[in-house]
Amino acid sequence: MFEGDYVEFCKKWLNINAEKVHGGKILEVGIYDSETTIRKITEKMNPNSYISVDKIEGIGADKEMQHYYLSDLFGHNVFDVVISVREINIVKDWKKLIREMSLVLNVEGILILTAKSPTNITNCDDPNVEWLFTKNDLYNIFRGFSIQELTENDNGEVFFAGMKKEIALNDISNLLVYEVN
Repeated sequence: MFEGDYVEFCKKWLNINAEKVHGGKILEVGIYDSETTIRKITEKMNPNSYISVDKIEGIGADKEMQHYYLSDLFGHNVFDVVISVREINIVKDWKKLIREMSLVLNVEGILILTAKSPTNITNCDDPNVEWLFTKNDLYNIFRGFSIQELTENDNGEVFFAGMKKEIALNDISNLLVYEVN
């Protein structure tokens, strides 16, 4: 059950990093559920601000925008925590999305990320999925981060990553991942 898994993982990582959440600036990239469960959990921890962005109109995001322009809108090194649930699976340009999330995240900031993997690809029921990521892919993409946890759900279909930004994102322009189409 992915939905419960992602909520529990995000909740765990928000609690582990409570000092960054309390009084911090939080960005949610892509709203996975219209109930904004992650927002409710986070707001109980009293952040200074919580902003959600999504490219889809009308699902409850604070800002409706393409994710590729986060740094243009917010600037660099602005957020203490960035949360993204499966968004890298459904965007056309995952590399640009990763770069933008890295740019807006403070050094020592926390990135909480989930991504679908190619395990059981025949059971991939989401027609919006463009990309799938292996554990090795995520390690290669986030070499400029201190990955503190990278785990899978029980059936190996989803990875959950909690990491701290240490330096700028490495060049990922030549990395290849599993393309669905």
